[in-house]
Amino acid sequence: MAELKGVVLNAWIQFLKSRYGEDRVAAATHNMPRAQQKQMSAGFLDSSWYPIESQSLLTSLTRTLATPADKNISFELGRFMADYAFDKVYKQLLSREPNRLVR
Repeated sequence: MAELKGVVLNAWIQFLKSRYGEDRVAAATHNMPRAQQKQMSAGFLDSSWYPIESQSLLTSLTRTLATPADKNISFELGRFMADYAFDKVYKQLLSREPNRLVR
């Protein structure tokens, strides 16, 4: 079964909160079915793996929040996820010096 890393899911949630505001995301989450609300409230750990169905949960949340002006939302989301992962979570693992990675 396909799985997603929690860091991707957390980045997605942070993107929605930064773009639409925490109050609007909370309201949209509140309008989701009870099981999905429960899954969202449990949260995701960056280092854990989650079923691919978690992606459809965030896709439906994004569709609820998106407006017609959000033409490049997929591109912006991808860029945000990369920045989130490599500027925050995995920053310590990256190095501009390849020799340092070998050590």
